[in-house]
Amino acid sequence: AVDHLIMEGEGSNAFVNPRLTRAREYFQKHHVMSLMQYLMTALTHRLPDDPRAFLVAELQNLRDGKLCEACVDTADVETMFPMIDLNGHGSVTVEQARNALINLGAADNAASAEKIVPGAPSATLNKKDFCDRLRPALNQLTSTQYLSR
Repeated sequence: AVDHLIMEGEGSNAFVNPRLTRAREYFQKHHVMSLMQYLMTALTHRLPDDPRAFLVAELQNLRDGKLCEACVDTADVETMFPMIDLNGHGSVTVEQARNALINLGAADNAASAEKIVPGAPSATLNKKDFCDRLRPALNQLTSTQYLSR
């Protein structure tokens, strides 16, 4: 996410900014980008009346080792299905499901998406199978990485 900020200038005038390099390493070590993504997802999902109080409470819960409820429920994943099944066939390909995971940030790349949704790219998933595969992956935002100290 911050890799493009490491180099400043163009061509032979480019140089590595050590402060930005340290910031990138810090963000990676402490899972800052994942944490911010989690907080924004939780905020968007719940739309609390007082967003500041909600965010403070979420951070306190994480500090205390309390994971929040899943941000993505079955209805949310079911809502995504027709967005991918554009022709209304009642199924999507494994490749489409993998691409959805990558586009939604639940998988970093094709290899990690393949672990979540195994099978031949042209194989199909019905709505239930799609939901069963994607929901746990989308809920990875509540994983214990946020509890790392």
